Amino acid sequence: MKKRKKLPSMRSLEKKLDDVFSQFIKRRESMGHYALCFTCNKRMSVELVNGRIKSEAQCGHFVKRQHRSLRWEPLNAQIQCPRCNMYGGAQDEFAARIVDKYGAGILSWLLIRKHETVRHTRADLEKMIDTFK
Repeated sequence: MKKRKKLPSMRSLEKKLDDVFSQFIKRRESMGHYALCFTCNKRMSVELVNGRIKSEAQCGHFVKRQHRSLRWEPLNAQIQCPRCNMYGGAQDEFAARIVDKYGAGILSWLLIRKHETVRHTRADLEKMIDTFK
């Protein structure tokens, strides 16, 4: 009798998706060997090592990650320095810049979507991992 291969847990798929999504945002927003913090314009070096971006830059979210309906939404995420992302958030500046980048309707769209209840399936997570790779 052949053993079935154990499927990865939902938690491990979410961790992998967080990592792949973060790499996607860093690639999208970097400018060669550097990136600018979305909220304070701090210049951060970006280095590609073994196909992965190495940088102090982080993937910051306007609507926090706890709102699963927007956790992996590219319009909700930008590259930020650790200070802006973790220590203060710079939410007002993030809001102003996101409106400049995507238009006036983005804030209301994000704030409405954050209250949607979303339960991602294994197939949803695997598809998003493939999409953001």
